[in-house]
Amino acid sequence: ELAMDAGHMDAAQLDLEMAGRLAPDLPGVQLRLAQLCRKRGKLEAARQHARNELGLEIHREPAQTLELAQLLIEISMPEPARLVLTGLLDEENPLQPTRQQRSTALLYRGASLLLLQQHRKGIIDCRRALKLAPTNTLAMHNLVLAHIELREFQRARYWLRRAVELRPNDTQLRSLGLRLLRSVVASWWQRITLRKPKAV
Repeated sequence: ELAMDAGHMDAAQLDLEMAGRLAPDLPGVQLRLAQLCRKRGKLEAARQHARNELGLEIHREPAQTLELAQLLIEISMPEPARLVLTGLLDEENPLQPTRQQRSTALLYRGASLLLLQQHRKGIIDCRRALKLAPTNTLAMHNLVLAHIELREFQRARYWLRRAVELRPNDTQLRSLGLRLLRSVVASWWQRITLRKPKAV
């Protein structure tokens, strides 16, 4: 891990691969390899290491589960992310997350649901995350995206306004505002062009 943090990715990969060969069931090794592959742009290798990590039948600490879920979302594996996070959020989970970890888990699960095109469920999780952490602009960002997809532009504007109030200079929020505006104009234009002219 030290080599990975210092930017010596080749050495880190060699060390991690050696650890993986010596102790294939050691929790976290496959996760670190997956993260390293993602940083290097090797997505298929990252996905394989993530699948190997998921195959370990262990109880992960909440922080490690969140790290795994974030990686799964980043490498376009939203369904495994959703499943891992649902397990973390389960009341019967012996390793209960803190309030902040629960909020992050709901945010990540909401993001995975949005990637799975389950917008309504994603909205519910993002709103639950906001109840636990009311200033979480990433949850608001995801809500804007979800409402744009559902063509609920008033709600999208509401969440965008709330996020901009908290982070007025955030360039991602400005880009999101432009995306919302383009979606509104496209929707308006579509309605106009679909109207049939009245017969005279």
